[in-house]
Amino acid sequence: PISIKMLWENTLLHENFDIILDDGLHAIEHNKIFFENSIHKLKVGGVYIIEDIFDSADCYNSYNKQMQIWMKTYPKYDFRIYNVEGGPIYGNNVLIIVKRVN
Repeated sequence: PISIKMLWENTLLHENFDIILDDGLHAIEHNKIFFENSIHKLKVGGVYIIEDIFDSADCYNSYNKQMQIWMKTYPKYDFRIYNVEGGPIYGNNVLIIVKRVN
């Protein structure tokens, strides 16, 4: 959280973003920390993407539970799980897409 806060304090990053793409460590703990410390930088109508999130049923359940918490914590956002290829729910083709609706 400290390094993420320092990132957003950079004067070159003072404006909010249309798109934020989390292509980080692909672990729920890391995605959670980056999301919760970065979501405030998303413009209204903007999209926040966490990619390559599932590789097992356990991952799916963990992310789904976390999304339920975020949906209550961040009511100004719409949360979706999206399978890019339309294939099995597990694999590196699954995203969480969050849109700021107001």
